[in-house]
Amino acid sequence: MDKPKTRLYAEKTSFWVEGMVILLVLAAAFQVVGCWGLWSDQFFVITQIALPALSFLLFALFVSLLGRKALWLSVLPFLGGVGFYALRFWNAGDMIVTVSGIVFCALALVLYMGTVFNLIHTKWLLVILFAIPFGYRAFYRDVKLLQDLEHPVSFAAGMQEMSLLCVVLGLLLLSLGMRKYVKEPKNKDAAPPAAESAPAAVPAPAAPVVEAAPTPVEAEALPAVSEPVNNDEKTDSDEA
Repeated sequence: MDKPKTRLYAEKTSFWVEGMVILLVLAAAFQVVGCWGLWSDQFFVITQIALPALSFLLFALFVSLLGRKALWLSVLPFLGGVGFYALRFWNAGDMIVTVSGIVFCALALVLYMGTVFNLIHTKWLLVILFAIPFGYRAFYRDVKLLQDLEHPVSFAAGMQEMSLLCVVLGLLLLSLGMRKYVKEPKNKDAAPPAAESAPAAVPAPAAPVVEAAPTPVEAEALPAVSEPVNNDEKTDSDEA
C-alpha cells in the first residue's frame, strides 16, 4: 500500500501570510529609501535597489496568489533575495560577517527549497533558522548599535537594517503559517463491490402423477379375480 503524500501550503487569508506580505512590502520600501540618491552607479542600482525590491514584492505576490496550490513557485523570487544578501555579505569588509552571512544564505536556500518541494517534511527547521538571526539582530546587535552614541548609525544603514529585519520576520511568519496537506493514496488492491445477486427462482408446482394403464402383457400376469357366488341361486338348485 502506498504511503500518503504530504505537502506544505500557505493560506493567503491567514494572519501569518497577511503579516508576511505587509513586512515584505515594508522591506522593499525601506531598502529603496535607504539607497535613495545613489543612482550614479548602474551596477549598484541593479543589485542593491532593483533586485531586492522586486524579489521582496514578487515573493509576497507569489505566496499570496499561489501559496495554496503551488508554494514551490516562490523559490524563484527567493533566489533573487538570497543572491542580493549573498552579494551584500560578500562586500561587508569583515571576514566573520562575510563567511557567516554566506553560510546562512546557502542554508536558507537549501532548507526553503527542501521544504516547499516536499523533501523536508517539517516546517520547524525554517522556523528555527529565521527565529535565531532575528532575535540576535533585533534584541542584541541592534540594541548595542543604538546605545553606541559615539558612533551613531546613519540613516541609510538604519533603513537597510530595518529592511533586513522585516524580511527575516516575514519569512518567520510564513514558516509558522505553513500548513500540511495530506493526500491519501487510492487503494488499488481493494476488491470491487459485489454485484447484487438475483433472487432465486421459485420452483413451479409439480404436475400430478398419472398412473399409466397396464399393457396387455401386464394384464395377463395379473391374478384373476373370482366373482362372488349368490347363495340364493345355490339353494334353489338343491331343492330341485
